[in-house]
Amino acid sequence: MLERNMPVRVLLIDDDEDDYVITRELLATSRWGVFNLEWLSSYEPGLEAMLANQHDIYLLDYNLRGRNGLDLIRNARESGCSGPMIVLTGINNRDIDIEAMQSGAVDFLVKGELDSGMLERSIRYALQRNQAEESLRKTASGLAKAQMIAHVGNWEWNIRSNDMSWSDEIYRIFGLYPQAFEASYEAFLRIVHPDDRALVNRKVNEALYDRQGYSFEHRLIIPSGGERMVHQQGEVTYDDNGTPLRMMGTVQDITERRNSEDALRLMEEKYSKAFHSSPDWVVMTRIADGRYVEVNDAFLQITGYSREEVIGRTSIDLGIWVDPRERVRMLKLLDERGKVRNLDVTFRIKSGATRFMVWSAEVIEFNGEAYLIAVARDVTEQRKLENDLVASKAELLRKHEELSRIFAQVETVKKEWEMTMDHVGDMVILADRDGKIKRCNRAFQQFVGLGYTEILGTDWVELLHQYDLITGMIYLQSIELYHEPTSRWFVLNPYPFDDPDFPDLSGTVITIHDATELKQISAQLEQAIRELEAR
Repeated sequence: MLERNMPVRVLLIDDDEDDYVITRELLATSRWGVFNLEWLSSYEPGLEAMLANQHDIYLLDYNLRGRNGLDLIRNARESGCSGPMIVLTGINNRDIDIEAMQSGAVDFLVKGELDSGMLERSIRYALQRNQAEESLRKTASGLAKAQMIAHVGNWEWNIRSNDMSWSDEIYRIFGLYPQAFEASYEAFLRIVHPDDRALVNRKVNEALYDRQGYSFEHRLIIPSGGERMVHQQGEVTYDDNGTPLRMMGTVQDITERRNSEDALRLMEEKYSKAFHSSPDWVVMTRIADGRYVEVNDAFLQITGYSREEVIGRTSIDLGIWVDPRERVRMLKLLDERGKVRNLDVTFRIKSGATRFMVWSAEVIEFNGEAYLIAVARDVTEQRKLENDLVASKAELLRKHEELSRIFAQVETVKKEWEMTMDHVGDMVILADRDGKIKRCNRAFQQFVGLGYTEILGTDWVELLHQYDLITGMIYLQSIELYHEPTSRWFVLNPYPFDDPDFPDLSGTVITIHDATELKQISAQLEQAIRELEAR
């Protein structure tokens, strides 16, 4: 048990370093005690540290980089972490609060509302509650033996002389030193709780004069200020005339038993609420015959059965197991390990539909009889989404492969076309609607002496003028150009194009043909004609 002056070992599992700094500052200002804070930022190291059970309390962020802090609590609890756990979250959500409590957390704190006093109080209550629950668990485990050990004292009252004697155990029960003062009925009444004195007097008188049974319970206020519960039992002896002579009895201190019963009742109420409010189906069956003795509301909602249709019957009677081999496998694991965890099974509900479930079970003993407690989570929708995702990935892969094949074909055609154009002697230019060059062949690159990337995006008319291709005569759509540096003639032909189905696909194809030889032959022919005419 932690004392107030002992350092409290705290583990914070949070993926935000700012939250760590804030938590450290809040704990540093605590007036209750000293806190040794350790910080881990991710799920797996956090789980490993929790399973080491080397901390007094654990603070866990609800969202750990996409991982759920409540899953971490459940995994840690299932794997043996016994320390109290508090969930920290930035969202004030009642559903998350309830889910956190069901997963095993002892408190749910909203970061934006947190201050030093609230955090300290939550940690203190969590530690005290954990200590109390640990004490209750120890009491419950030894309750069978504890009930056999009765703290009983005896007393005797001489009614005629009004003399009374108590055993030493009576003094101890009353919180007095043995033989510290003379025992008397009046001294006894002073110890009885004021609200119970009338009850004690009535029971005594009924036993003495009405010959009724003397067996009842009442409270005591011991001198130290504490309160105890005792059970009184006794009998009266009478003379021949029916006058009471003596009264003898016992006093049993049942304070611990009553406290244990109250605590157990509270625990039973707590676990009963958890049993019936769980979103997973929870069932309890008898090992001897496999019959259902209890099922929760989630089981009835998922399966569609009523409680009357289930209690007293078996899973085989209801035909719940779609594949009997899964039941055999579950029983085999249960026999080998004593428990089953997260077993994938398929169940058939009342409507005949099948549901995919994750099944966990464990054998417990209750009132000397073995029972199977089973919890099943419905993952039907999750499995459907997973299957849909697999199918979508397969379809996406198929389309990707088809597109890759088409792109490869397009790339091949493109390469073939570029190779064709590169082997054409004429210069070829492809320009967009604004006159910017989009493509050109190798002949044009060699003429201007520029690289392909340098040419792309330039204005084709300006580029021709820049390289001294001067416009000459125009024949229809053809343009005759003279290149003075080389004394060569070229014929330029523009071919505008426009596709109504593809508005962005418009522009001009320009071809430039070297006509120098033709020009020279034409000039020679004209000279010959003139000479013939002159003759």
